[in-house]
Amino acid sequence: MIVNPASERVLIANCLNNPDTIIECESEGLLPKHFAIKANEVLYMGIIYLFSKNVKIDALSLYNVIKDEKAKKIVDDFGGLEYIMLLQQSPRTENIKMFIHDVIKYYLRRVIYNTCDNIQTRMMSDNKSDTDEILGYTNQEVTNIILEHTKADEVYKMGDKVSERLQQRVEHPNELPGIEVGWAKYDRVTKGAKPGDFIVVCAESKTGKSVTLLNWAKHITINNKLPILWIDTEQGEEEQELRLLSVLSQIPEDEIDMGLFTIDTMYGEATDKIKRLQEAQKIMKESEFYFVYMPDFTLEKVTALTRKFQLKYGIVALFFDYLKLNSTMGASTKGDLRSDEKLTFFASGLKEMAGILHIPIFTANNENRTNWGSTEKDARSIGGSLGILQLATKLCFLRNFSDEELAMHSGKANQKFLIKYQRHGQSDVEIDILFDKIRITQKEV
Repeated sequence: MIVNPASERVLIANCLNNPDTIIECESEGLLPKHFAIKANEVLYMGIIYLFSKNVKIDALSLYNVIKDEKAKKIVDDFGGLEYIMLLQQSPRTENIKMFIHDVIKYYLRRVIYNTCDNIQTRMMSDNKSDTDEILGYTNQEVTNIILEHTKADEVYKMGDKVSERLQQRVEHPNELPGIEVGWAKYDRVTKGAKPGDFIVVCAESKTGKSVTLLNWAKHITINNKLPILWIDTEQGEEEQELRLLSVLSQIPEDEIDMGLFTIDTMYGEATDKIKRLQEAQKIMKESEFYFVYMPDFTLEKVTALTRKFQLKYGIVALFFDYLKLNSTMGASTKGDLRSDEKLTFFASGLKEMAGILHIPIFTANNENRTNWGSTEKDARSIGGSLGILQLATKLCFLRNFSDEELAMHSGKANQKFLIKYQRHGQSDVEIDILFDKIRITQKEV
């Protein structure tokens, strides 16, 4: 019922009469599946095939190229060669783009209709599924439809936008091409986090790699007022909320957690601390810092959720804390893979998503235990999987100072941040960091 036969006939007829129509159809993303009438779908497939082989397209060549018996019968039942010849004799039509969009529009309506029908059938017949499963299925199906509708894989002709991009750099000479994280040297060396970036911070356990991500996320969403999504595999919303309150108010996390902000301590008077917490709470509520606790993460769940938040809130970055195996991944259908291969597969999925959604993804990874305590960091220091090295566009290491380094810096810094590998830009760049564990804050020195 949801079809416009006239638009389908116009497109097939014009493809037969004018090869330029085929080029326009392909450039607008028209596919055989978009045709509702099966005979037209078969004919369009034949037209695309003949065009790819550089064969002259007419009614006879199109009819003869259909070799599959089932497909041939579909066309014959619809009029066969006589139907194709009538289409070829039709006059050329202007404004082909309008008819292309019309066919695609009806296709999407059919997909929506069938999806709703499937959801209804699932609800009525599958009593084993709980409400969350049905909602998850519904969300995934609807998200897929939206992504298909909004996807724009257009071919870009190199040089078309060079002038405006150069002009933008002239007008804003010091502006980074990527998103700033708030560390001046880091931002300058990396040129910011760009769409498609997969940024990995590697460190020993309890060194503060999650704090690094939190401080970066705070700068992006609080200071620069940009929406982000944070997926946490270990800490719930209350724990991370307390940490963010500590970063914003500069009141120790323990004092906030135990309610000691209501009394005078060495970290400030009660009235001042209460005021700072009220201000931090207001700033946090006005921000677009979206948080999800997901200990049972899978690539499918992470991908679906990130797509949803990009479509709904326009997030500019994903923070995933952190890269590791869990029981769900261990029992996945890819059970024949080794642990390191599973971790590489998951990291690869995140990297692909960064490219598809055109956003940077920040994540962390545990350092190889055999290298703990060492001040030398290289590929062997990466925990879990060496595949992460190939996937990361920026691979960084965070470590605590040695006793000698602590004495040399006299309390002005206590950690070393190393930009070890970078796809585009300078590598092996060291940055001194002052980590205030009490106030969950890291600052570039």
